[in-house]
Amino acid sequence: MSAIHQKIWSMATVLMGDGVSNSDYLEQLTYLL
Repeated sequence: MSAIHQKIWSMATVLMGDGVSNSDYLEQLTYLL
């Protein structure tokens, strides 16, 4: 797993833990990319 992928995955885990919906998460992920 690349460092960038690892970073995104850890952020995703935090966001999902905060109860962020998948659509909100995808929106943020798209924004970051």
